[in-house]
Amino acid sequence: MSNEELLLRTALTLCATLVGALVAFQLQNSRENRKETKRRISALNLALFTLIRQINALANFIEDLEPLKNDVSRCFKVQPWQSNKYEDIKFNFEELSFILDSDNPNILHYLLIEQERFEQTLKTIQLRSEYQVNIIQPILESANIGNKRLPFEEIEKILGKYKLEGIILATDKVYEHVYKTFESSSEFSKNLHKFAKQQYPKIKFLSPINET
Repeated sequence: MSNEELLLRTALTLCATLVGALVAFQLQNSRENRKETKRRISALNLALFTLIRQINALANFIEDLEPLKNDVSRCFKVQPWQSNKYEDIKFNFEELSFILDSDNPNILHYLLIEQERFEQTLKTIQLRSEYQVNIIQPILESANIGNKRLPFEEIEKILGKYKLEGIILATDKVYEHVYKTFESSSEFSKNLHKFAKQQYPKIKFLSPINET
């Protein structure tokens, strides 16, 4: 075998090796890209699911609040809630960090705002419930009011001005937070769904709460 043939054979072997390595690299890269795409789609669907869970929780509160919305005595009629069962409804921001590299990175910021609003709403409900159970109810029970309907002047004498103002304000805050957060989260669910569809048009994502 001449030197020229040897060099040609060596060159062909090297080329085949390089082509094989390149093809293997491209296949591996393609698999990793598909895996990452699948992970991102799952993360977006889970975020939509979490947001829907938060909206449903707020809807449950509204169901109890709505009949008393215009009742002047609602501060005494709204029952205390145990809201801790909703505290596990949280977004996984680490899994959603890829949004920062998208064409609309502010989506992640708005998602954080909705999470904070939801948590603040739960906290407001919890604080009012504790105030009602630990402060207001014991005083009313000790006064042996029962089912009597007393004017606010009489109730103020029993509770004291500041305690009465406290339960009224706490109740007003519950109404404010629940209704505003429900409205905000419902609207943002549309924006999050729109963002997900823009990223992956062919994928079916969970629909916003008012479109299911």
